[in-house]
Amino acid sequence: MSRVDIQGDEPIDQEPDLPASDASAAGPSGDGSIKDRPTIILSKKKEYLLKKTSRISVLVGSSVWSVKGSEITVKCRTPDEDKAMIQWFTEGGFYEIKRFQRYEDDVGIDDEGNLHIRSVGRFNEGTYQCKATRLAGASSTAAFTLKILDTGQYICSAVNPIGEDEKSSFISIINPQKPTIISQSGFKSSHESDIEMTVTIGIQTTVLSGITLTIICPTRGLPAPDVTWEMNNTNVRPGGRFVVQEGTLTIRNLVKQDQGNIRCVARNAAGQDTATSKLNVIDGRKPKINALTGRVIEDGDGEEARITIGQDLRVVEKMNVRIHCPIVGFPKPVVTWTRNNQDVRSNARLFVDPNTNDLLINNILTSDTGQYICSAVNPIGEDEKSSFISIISEASAEIIRGNASLVTSSNRKPVTVVIGNSLEVLSGTDVTIVCPVRGTPSPFIFWRHDGLRIASGQGKGQFLLGKDNSGRDILIIAQVTKDVSGSYECVASNVGGADRVATSIQVIDPTKPKIRGAPKDMDLFEIMKLSVDVGSTITTIPGVSLELKCSAQGLPAPTIRWRLGEIVVDSDTLKLPQLKVGDSRTYTCVASNVAGNDSKSTVLNIKAIEDPVIHAEKATIRAVDKVTSLTSSIGNAITVLKGSRVTLVCHATGFPQPIVQWTRNKVDLTGRMRQLRYNVTHYGVIIDTRFNGELSGEYACLATNKGGFAAVTTDLQIKGNITILEGKDLELQCPSIGTPKPAVTWFINGSAVTESDTLKVDPNTGALSIIEITAEEQGQYMCKSKNIAGEDLETSYTTVVGRPQMIGTEGALSELAELHNCRG
Repeated sequence: MSRVDIQGDEPIDQEPDLPASDASAAGPSGDGSIKDRPTIILSKKKEYLLKKTSRISVLVGSSVWSVKGSEITVKCRTPDEDKAMIQWFTEGGFYEIKRFQRYEDDVGIDDEGNLHIRSVGRFNEGTYQCKATRLAGASSTAAFTLKILDTGQYICSAVNPIGEDEKSSFISIINPQKPTIISQSGFKSSHESDIEMTVTIGIQTTVLSGITLTIICPTRGLPAPDVTWEMNNTNVRPGGRFVVQEGTLTIRNLVKQDQGNIRCVARNAAGQDTATSKLNVIDGRKPKINALTGRVIEDGDGEEARITIGQDLRVVEKMNVRIHCPIVGFPKPVVTWTRNNQDVRSNARLFVDPNTNDLLINNILTSDTGQYICSAVNPIGEDEKSSFISIISEASAEIIRGNASLVTSSNRKPVTVVIGNSLEVLSGTDVTIVCPVRGTPSPFIFWRHDGLRIASGQGKGQFLLGKDNSGRDILIIAQVTKDVSGSYECVASNVGGADRVATSIQVIDPTKPKIRGAPKDMDLFEIMKLSVDVGSTITTIPGVSLELKCSAQGLPAPTIRWRLGEIVVDSDTLKLPQLKVGDSRTYTCVASNVAGNDSKSTVLNIKAIEDPVIHAEKATIRAVDKVTSLTSSIGNAITVLKGSRVTLVCHATGFPQPIVQWTRNKVDLTGRMRQLRYNVTHYGVIIDTRFNGELSGEYACLATNKGGFAAVTTDLQIKGNITILEGKDLELQCPSIGTPKPAVTWFINGSAVTESDTLKVDPNTGALSIIEITAEEQGQYMCKSKNIAGEDLETSYTTVVGRPQMIGTEGALSELAELHNCRG
């Protein structure tokens, strides 16, 4: 059997026994005057609740809430002196209830005149009136109310011819209660080791980003409230980093944007309640100890010596010491202290203040001397800083020395150093050495230079002894020179002891800067990165990256600057990436110190790339009247006799300067055998035909640079001479073409040929025949071909050789004649 709670009104008292006493009161209504009416005794308890089938007897004037099946007796009484007649009516007095007539009647009047309800049912529900009437006729009435509760056991029965079955449920009716959120107050922060954290709604929470936070919202109310969540007035939707389950909100991997107000809302039919937590999400921060530096001297005037970690302390024995260790970081770092690598254990004299993390040492002893380290750790990281504490007796003299650093002066401004520091200074500078001391009684001070005691005014007035505005002992060395270099010692002594500290001074004569290096001028025509010293002229193309370096010697070390017009760059290296034409200028490096300055410049010429151009001619040159030596620009068409010397010149321009290459009939001439053929030079090619007449062809000049290439050709024709034995026949051909057909004319040594028995011209071919040539007929033969469109010439030189004779031998030697064609 199951139980079901159903909403109802406010709870009613549980079923009690009949009250022991009842208050008497006049009925609320009736007939006759009030004073004549009988008094009906009303129930003191006004309501009864019967959650299970029960038997109860109550007085009129009450109400009963009952489950079905209960048996209720309602009594209606008056004082005996009233002698009233009692009657019962249904609500409104319309129907009088009579004594029980039948066994099955549920409602009736029993033998004592009481209203009796045998078994409460739905039809019994309502209001019943009791009427008390005196004999005189006056009456009073009072009411009793019965209401049915649905609470109870409900049985479901199933029956068929085979059998039956039943099941039951119990329904309890309860009154609704407005939700209440059981919130908490206060503050809570996550610890450094927390990866998740749980709080109750209402608690103001500070957490590290990245952890998982669960917020509980405990509620009460009837029925059980539904819980929803809001973040900064926006409903939280479950999913992703947000999990909502059974009144809790879980946020995984908290981020800064999650901070703000988180509200829990509890609702049911009776109303709602809310509670809010403020969430602060902060990023963790590595611990950082804010240390100080320097040295603190306590002479015992006060009761407590205070330093911040990082400072060293020299303190008089039996003083109290406090070392402050200021730390920032989140989560709050854990702080530990060590002394000489041993953990500090608290005791009567030495302990750590839990609020400030300060280390306190009371009545410090010489055994407390050592290094004290403050360490701070949280999950983000750690930090540590240290201080060294030395303890001295109260009477001991002590010099408060410098930190043994080297002070260098690069100019002649006055310099002040604390004893213990070293000094490099230029000659001519005023130097002051300060010697702070402490001790009780006040120590006596004197000075030494390289072991010799110094008196004021010594060294031609260079040395002066005195005190500064703070009362510290000082030694002034005016206008220092190299001979005052050395060790200067301050000696302090009193009855408790002595202390001495020295400072080394080196005096340097300044030297004028000199910039190193003297590089040669250079041409750069390849895209590259190059580092060069200042001082040269550089010609280059755009895109090259340069580093100009400038180093100089001198004392003190010179300051190096680059000047680019009005622009000044403080660096010893000037970087010029991806040069452009507009970067062409003079770059000057200036090195300077107190002794003077030096400068050197680099001139940059950045030129745009220019394609190669070959400056050629377009003429026809014929040198066939004699063997000659000829120089011609590339591009001309040249015809010479075998044995001539021809020089072809190729004048190429462009940037970078083009590289020239020569070819003959597209074959590279570079590196080929040149003794009998040609000689390639920087300005051209020399063609010598004396030993080889087969050098005719197309000669090309190729000029190449970064911009591209250019090519120009020359057609060189080499014509051979004719050698023939005297008395032989010679035929010279002169084939020619043209429209109309050209007329051919021959010339010997410049004179037109007149036909004879030995000189004949073929009218069809134009060939010239010489019969039995003689020595007088040697020379230049020229064939001229002409028509109305123009003319053309071709020449050949003919040499006639005499017949050789053998002494004592008859007959002639065999003869050899070569016929050569002359073609134009």
